[in-house]
Amino acid sequence: MLPGELLVSIIASVDDIATLREVAVVCKRLNNLTEPFLYQSLVISDGSQAVMLAKAIAKRLSRASHVRSLLASTRFEKAPGIEQLPSSLAVMHNLR
Repeated sequence: MLPGELLVSIIASVDDIATLREVAVVCKRLNNLTEPFLYQSLVISDGSQAVMLAKAIAKRLSRASHVRSLLASTRFEKAPGIEQLPSSLAVMHNLR
């Protein structure tokens, strides 16, 4: 088994979000190591994404601490679910 520090170095070098998602579903250990990279920079472009983010954070509150940047850019008249965003923002203590 590879040490966690080595795995984190490898994961940190991956710049493709789809690849990071694939790594995260391999096993629980890789999921735990990959999640900080998956959540560090988020883009919300519609209400359904805001709902998914709120559900993901509700399921595991530690995910909110990984968020460093968040861009929310929607057409609000077409964004049902965007009202979920403020509750998610409230727990993102590391957001810049």
